[in-house]
Amino acid sequence: MEMVDRVLISEPTTWFLVFHRTSVNRLLSFLAFGDLKHVSAFGYCPGFDAWVIYDVTWSGTRVRLVRNDQAGQQAIIDMTRGCEMMKVEHAGQTPTFTSRIGFYCVSSVKHLLGLRCVAVTPTQLYRFLLHNGGALISGSAGHPSTSA
Repeated sequence: MEMVDRVLISEPTTWFLVFHRTSVNRLLSFLAFGDLKHVSAFGYCPGFDAWVIYDVTWSGTRVRLVRNDQAGQQAIIDMTRGCEMMKVEHAGQTPTFTSRIGFYCVSSVKHLLGLRCVAVTPTQLYRFLLHNGGALISGSAGHPSTSA
């Protein structure tokens, strides 16, 4: 029973979203209108003293635990280099039915955050979160994708 409690208290409530400017797939890069081509997330699990990285890509879903040590922090720095990064609290909402269509980076991050919004592309999600409580950590608020 103790292990169950430990797991429950270790679920991140604050997530850090990483908005990537490039995609490994040319077709997806074309379909992701705007400057931002991919979004992934990571959050801290205090019960394990580790970071969980969540990344849904064309080739599959990757969930990785990274120790909260120098090597783990370097892995996160490498993952976020050249990206826009935003801190977002879990919204606790039930995603809309339409957000369940297709399983790709944006819909999966919306589900992870418990977020109701109509964003379809990483740029749209970035704009929505920037105007609805997301805290920009790296990058610039003057990013072209923030203009309406």
